[in-house]
This record gives sequence, structure tokens and C-alpha cells, in this order.
Amino acid sequence: MVLKRFVQIFFIIAGGTAGYLYVPNLLELIGFAQGTWITADYIGPYVGLVIGAIILFIFSLWISDYIVSFFNWIEEMLMKAPVADLLFGSLGIIIGLILAYFLNDPIQSIDIRVVSQVVPIFLSVLLAYFGFQVGFKRRDELLNFLRSPKGKKEKHQLQTKFH
Repeated sequence: MVLKRFVQIFFIIAGGTAGYLYVPNLLELIGFAQGTWITADYIGPYVGLVIGAIILFIFSLWISDYIVSFFNWIEEMLMKAPVADLLFGSLGIIIGLILAYFLNDPIQSIDIRVVSQVVPIFLSVLLAYFGFQVGFKRRDELLNFLRSPKGKKEKHQLQTKFH
């Protein structure tokens, strides 16, 4: 029940934000109440905020149960997964997101609005996915790398130095 309320609040905030940003321009574009208080610069965004929040709240009443059941399914799958799989998958996601962060700045400097706003999101998701896949599917190789004889030799030398 708490998760359902959280999802609904998320939809209300997202709807309010989208309404604040886009509804005044949309109303002006279609010519609705042009020049009236609804599209005024000082009130229009707040009218859009309320409209967007109401629309996505109504939408959340219909879809929130599906989202909550999806989250519960993901939680069950994560609880069944071995800890090593989760650890290496998470490390892969982190590395993928770090790479996406470094690639994000040059992409956002491109003056094409769609490219600078949409591509970084897709790039982040894609590199996080690939990072998870590499970390998950190659965990044995990563473990062998961490347990390599060279690493054990250096560890043994450090231990004998301090004893």
C-alpha cells in the first residue's frame, strides 16, 4: 500500500512538472484562451501544473497496481539471485554509468536539442545494461582475475613484511 502511494505521488509530481513546463505552450499553440489569464506568463504555468498533476493522478489510479506488482516481481527475482551475481552485476552497472557520465558532457554540448537531451538518457541506460551483462556473465573471469597468483604473491609479501 505504501509503494502504491509512492508511485501515485511520483505520477502527480511528474504530471505537475510536465504540466508546468508544457501546458501553457500547448494551450497557446492550439489557440485556447489566447491572451487570457490562463496563458498569462505569471499564472499559466501554475494552471498547467494543476492540469498535468490531475491528468497523471487519474492515470496513476489505473496503472499503479501494475507498477507495484512489477516492482514486487523484481524484488522476488532479486531475493532469489545469488549474492555474487548481484554484486558483480551491480559493479558492472556502476562502471557502465561512470562511462556514460564521462560521455554525457560532450554529447550535451551538441546544439541539436533532441540529441543533447534524449541521447544521454539512452546512452546511460544502454551502458548500464551492458555493464550489468558483462559483470554478470563474466563474474567467474573477474573472480579469477582477483584471485590471480600475482595478487596472492603480493598479498603474501605484504603479510610477511608486517609479521
